Formats: sequence, C-alpha cells, structure tokens
Amino acid sequence: MKITNTPNFNKAIRKHKAFTAVLDQLGVIEVVEGDGKRPNALKRLFGPVPGSTYVADV
Repeated sequence: MKITNTPNFNKAIRKHKAFTAVLDQLGVIEVVEGDGKRPNALKRLFGPVPGSTYVADV
C-alpha cells in the first residue's frame, strides 16, 4: 500500500487508539521490510503459548 500523505496516515490511522489496541490484541508490531524507512509490514511476536506448562528436555 503506497501512502502519499504520510503525516495524515500517521495521525489518522497509526496513532489511533483502536488501531494500536488491535495490534496489541493480535500480538503484532509494525516493522520495516525491505528498503523502506517506515513500517510497512506486521510481525507477530514470538513467545510462550498462553496457559502452557511444559518444559523441553534438550
């Protein structure tokens, strides 16, 4: 998605409470992929499975 008016996008979408709440809810963050300078993709953070109680014996 090519955004021509970045300041407006940042103000209207990226910093909107509902947008940031959904990102938190989904467990994703905005990241830069490729040669860009601004976030252009979403990445799921890796972590333990909620409610898991196992230990790996390596």
